[in-house]
Amino acid sequence: MNIEGTYTLQAAPEDVWQCLMKHEMLLRTVPGVERLEQVGEDSYQISVRIKHAPLIGVYHGRVAVVDQIYPCSYRLIVEGEGRQSRISASGSIDLNGRDGNTVIAYKGTLTTGKMGTLLPPPVVKGAAKLFIQQYFSALSDELRRSRRVQAGTREGQSLSVTQQPDEEIVISSPAAHAGLATSISRSIAGAIVAVLKPGSADPGEQELWARRVRRIGFIAVLLLLVWIGTRLPRKR
Repeated sequence: MNIEGTYTLQAAPEDVWQCLMKHEMLLRTVPGVERLEQVGEDSYQISVRIKHAPLIGVYHGRVAVVDQIYPCSYRLIVEGEGRQSRISASGSIDLNGRDGNTVIAYKGTLTTGKMGTLLPPPVVKGAAKLFIQQYFSALSDELRRSRRVQAGTREGQSLSVTQQPDEEIVISSPAAHAGLATSISRSIAGAIVAVLKPGSADPGEQELWARRVRRIGFIAVLLLLVWIGTRLPRKR
């Protein structure tokens, strides 16, 4: 029987390709996978527990990825056998970029059954389509999780560097940078107000002046820290 369909993933074809080919990603996304062992450059021994009738059961078999054209297309060849049925499938997977997303088009043939056993094709086809949709849905979740991690990494990247005695460069986060600048500006503001005593002896006036000095001092100290960071030598 023929099976085909499409699925849209919110990622570039290059990122989708990497997820489709990663061993650890397959372990997290293939529904019911119990074992996945690479036995060749592009082939795997696999055990999958299928929970959808009439294919219910554990299947052991082999998957080969052939005719790869990065990051556009490849073909899959699948052979598996369980207690109730045998599965044989082959098909093509095409990745098409569209507006920053990837439209995956899959098309192939699926053969099931053992000698003397005839499974109803419409039901088998429905179970296979459900299995494929679950796989792509799990892959979509993994891609979203990966984007959140990458976004968090970018937000935490350094605005400054500090140098240790062994010349190792330590990256500081923006939050730590701001905290250091705030601490320094408060100390400077307190010292200036204590010496100049603006606002006479009125505590309220002195606090107001201290706040004004802190605001100016915070910006000045932050800019100074950034400037120092750009002048430190990088570790080779």
